[in-house]
Amino acid sequence: MSIFSKPFAVAAILLAIPCGASAAEPVRQVGITVQPFYESARTPGAQPRVAVGKQYNDLLSSNKPEDILAARDLIVATPKLVTPMTLMVLAIRLYDVGLRDDAVFWFYAAKERSYLDDAKNVEAFTATRKRSDADAKFCWK
Repeated sequence: MSIFSKPFAVAAILLAIPCGASAAEPVRQVGITVQPFYESARTPGAQPRVAVGKQYNDLLSSNKPEDILAARDLIVATPKLVTPMTLMVLAIRLYDVGLRDDAVFWFYAAKERSYLDDAKNVEAFTATRKRSDADAKFCWK
């Protein structure tokens, strides 16, 4: 089992909970802690703690949507240099700034990248599905 399986399972559960809840106010932030990579801000408006890579940390810890999108653009430019946890933190931060559809894409890209980090999973994956353009860019190193 990958070392990232537990954090991804926790993140998946926490990202899914708001989908079924009906609240008067829309969800603005999901409290998630995945040590040592990410810790949500303790109060609304505060910055989260991010430690996924020097070139991404400042952008991903910002509360400005344009900074989160700039981090996404850096990742898209060089996806093979990015860890699954960086992709997961990107998904969390996109969710936090209201870009929910983008967050879902990056969550699943992170999940598949983590799964494919384990060589024994690669053969089973390629035997059961055709590789897409998104797979080629973000799930394979």
